[in-house]
Amino acid sequence: MKGGTIEYDVDDYVCLHESLISNSYRSVIVNINSDITLGGNTRVGDSIEELIINGNGKTIIGGSVFPVDGHSFLSVSQDSVTIFNLRILNFTGEVVVQCLTRLISPS
Repeated sequence: MKGGTIEYDVDDYVCLHESLISNSYRSVIVNINSDITLGGNTRVGDSIEELIINGNGKTIIGGSVFPVDGHSFLSVSQDSVTIFNLRILNFTGEVVVQCLTRLISPS
């Protein structure tokens, strides 16, 4: 049985990725505490029903392999995903539009 809510403080891609792929909790809050350059794709765990990402004014950077190798910031199937105060850089316009359209909820 999956638990309630967990909150993660992340400073790098590995921690960010691990916090998002877990299937142990229904609700996940991720606090990004430094700029992060992505190292691959992240598909949010299917058991996560609600995801909140607090960007804290930091930046997610696509890096030199993005989007050439087909990587993206997040792949989600959840209906409740909210991102606050986060910059997303170095993706093609198409990828950024897909992420932003799907992920940013009005406050």
